[in-house]
Amino acid sequence: MPDPKKLAQQAAKVARDEGLEILKAAGEQIKSPPSQAPESQEAQEKKIEEEKVKASDLRRLEALEVEMKQIRQEKEKEYQERVTQQFPRQEAQPAPVEEPSTKPKRGLFKGPQARAEKARRATELVKMPSG
Repeated sequence: MPDPKKLAQQAAKVARDEGLEILKAAGEQIKSPPSQAPESQEAQEKKIEEEKVKASDLRRLEALEVEMKQIRQEKEKEYQERVTQQFPRQEAQPAPVEEPSTKPKRGLFKGPQARAEKARRATELVKMPSG
């Protein structure tokens, strides 16, 4: 039977050596990344197919946007026609402009001219008693 002490030493030695190998490999990977493997034929075909689908989707989207724009324009035109039919313009007869009527001022804040006018009218209306 092998000695357990020797087995432990061998296992430690193997772990130590493997650890150094892993560190060496990691250092090489950091220094120079592994080159990209050339894509397989299937991957290239799949990529080309995806690009074709994307391009066709973009064309469809643009066509739908153009169609939506046309529909909006048609609806706006129909709305304008409906409005002009319901409310025809009366360009032939302009509406007469009337001056707004205002009530005469009453109260204390009439001003000195109004008070003088009131006094003048009061003297004109006073009749002397005939006697």
